[in-house]
Amino acid sequence: MSPVTKKRFLALLIAIIILTAVIYGGNILAKKLWSVTGQSVFEFAKIKRTEGQRQNAIELLLYGIDRTIRDTINREKAYRIMRQSDELLEQGKLKDALSSCYTAAKIYNEEGEITYRCMLIERKIFETSTPFPALPLSL
Repeated sequence: MSPVTKKRFLALLIAIIILTAVIYGGNILAKKLWSVTGQSVFEFAKIKRTEGQRQNAIELLLYGIDRTIRDTINREKAYRIMRQSDELLEQGKLKDALSSCYTAAKIYNEEGEITYRCMLIERKIFETSTPFPALPLSL
């Protein structure tokens, strides 16, 4: 491979990486996929910038981007597991559905939504496994 071809390949690779980053960033902005932690860090970075602490603001901004990307990836993993949990629930496999739900909650549960869904599955298990005893007609 000639040096010119290597430079063109490298330039193309860099352009693809930049384009991918821009598309991903636009996707985050369009869908408002900011994590709660990332959002609060961005706000804190704005405050630091207005106070004149630019270096600190840049560090916070980079941390917020990193945290948002990680949270987005973890959220997608957890939601994929929750879809499996929903399928198990439809099949009547309540304990397997609850196990999947707990796994998803360990991966991502920032707003508590997954824990709430696990609680609903627990309630279903409780309702099906322990019927209410018959009450006596006379006391």
